[in-house]
Amino acid sequence: MSSLHIVNKSPLSHSCLDECLSCCQQGDELLLIEDGVLALSSLKPQQLDKLNALGLQPYVLAADVAARGLSTRLLPPFQSCDDTGFVDLCVKHPKSISWF
Repeated sequence: MSSLHIVNKSPLSHSCLDECLSCCQQGDELLLIEDGVLALSSLKPQQLDKLNALGLQPYVLAADVAARGLSTRLLPPFQSCDDTGFVDLCVKHPKSISWF
């Protein structure tokens, strides 16, 4: 059963992203929202390696990226989604896990 992992805390001041990545499995997807999108400017190589090893598709909420002035930092493998895309991801996965 796949899960949607939602991270809303900055990786600069919280360990939520690392904790999330340690629990992710193949078939899961990751959505960064609020201050979680700051990972676009601070993703560590080992975090990127973990994303790639699991084949996770990471998404960022477009409005939060724009609000933090990070639109130019949006690089693969991250994909942007709007609020409708957020809902679509929630519907797609039988389980959503929020990391606060």
